[in-house]
Amino acid sequence: MCAVPFTELELDEEHGVQLVKNSRFTPRINQSPMSAHERAFYTDTMNTALVTAIDDVRQGKVNGSTCKNVMSATVLLPELNPALDIYDRRFLIKVIWDLVMRLADDRALTVQMMTQSATQFGGLPLSVAGLQKTLAADIRASSESWSEGLRTRVRLADLGPEHVTDDVDVFIFVSPTNAQGAPVVEQVMSTVERIGSERPILLINPRLGEVPSHSGVMQVQGRRERLDFVGQIPRAFVMELLYKSGTWYPLRGILFRAYPGDFELWKRWQDITVLGAGVQAEKIMREEFELLHTWPASSPPSRTEISDHIQNASRASLPANYEGSSDSDMSTASPTPPSSVPITFAVPVAIFSAALLYFSLLK
Repeated sequence: MCAVPFTELELDEEHGVQLVKNSRFTPRINQSPMSAHERAFYTDTMNTALVTAIDDVRQGKVNGSTCKNVMSATVLLPELNPALDIYDRRFLIKVIWDLVMRLADDRALTVQMMTQSATQFGGLPLSVAGLQKTLAADIRASSESWSEGLRTRVRLADLGPEHVTDDVDVFIFVSPTNAQGAPVVEQVMSTVERIGSERPILLINPRLGEVPSHSGVMQVQGRRERLDFVGQIPRAFVMELLYKSGTWYPLRGILFRAYPGDFELWKRWQDITVLGAGVQAEKIMREEFELLHTWPASSPPSRTEISDHIQNASRASLPANYEGSSDSDMSTASPTPPSSVPITFAVPVAIFSAALLYFSLLK
């Protein structure tokens, strides 16, 4: 029997996690729940890049696409993706607090977290509802162990220009999200304008795309300005899992960028080996990541470019001793049609059944 082609791994000794060989990613990244070590690995990867970007903005450096003080971080691991049922807000809050402590404690910067307010918008998307209360409860529970200086450097406020003060060094907008009847992008724009062009502003997992009203109509007034604002925000960190349109499986690839690096498009290949037969059959999965393309930090790829590279990707050869189906085969295979009775037998059987029912009723 051929040898089973298991996923090749390599150890990241700093974080104590296994990564798929020659990649930046842990195996089975699309599965939930993630281990504590995997969460810590991705948290450190993201926040290390963000702290570097914030330091460069404060020092007036122009590095890559960070040519102004507003930037975003998008990390859409399954447990950080509000579009999925397994979205875990506790994971997001841990990421936020890790970043805040790196800035407020390690660098002695005054950091203000800003969230959408239910009283201000009259309602909030489910993914951010109660977020401010949770952060406020964390501050109350933890502040007793903080130094006096740290207590004054960590702040929490509603999103809005009226809550901007001059003694804050860094602003973090936590998951600003547009929703029907509660668009937040204009509030983000006015807050950014009030802060000015010197102090760093970071948007964590923003969802600022246009959302139709309940009647299905887009708000036309100011739409071009809103789209331009959102489109011009540099992306300091990106980890976006890519799927076939309209589905959440299988994982096709990952768009990745960590400041000050370039945008990277990784293609995921998956092979399945079936051992045994019948009810005792066992499937062994092998996965690889291949770096397909890179783009400069100043020129992020469009959705069309990403889709074209993923669709046109081809694998030079299957692994040695491979027995199974590749990811591309699985995505294009049509389901096996259910077995059916031939029409030549189906008609007589139906007539006989009807006659039997008729005579049983006569009795």
